[in-house]
Amino acid sequence: MPLEELAKHNTADDLWTAVYGIVYDLTDYHQKHKGGSMVIVDIADRDGTTEFEPFHKEKDLEKVTQHNVSNLETL
Repeated sequence: MPLEELAKHNTADDLWTAVYGIVYDLTDYHQKHKGGSMVIVDIADRDGTTEFEPFHKEKDLEKVTQHNVSNLETL
């Protein structure tokens, strides 16, 4: 998926983000996030890896694997 497509999903009602090159639809998950919903809403529509890394381990993504949409295209 190109960044342009990811950028279209930028609201709490349609919230996609990418972490480690994988795009996740977190529309139904963000309100369950222990760090608060706004943490995820703030990284909607872009690659949120930089924000994810300081607070999580890669294995934490197992909680959202069912929300995997696509791989993020890289140039």
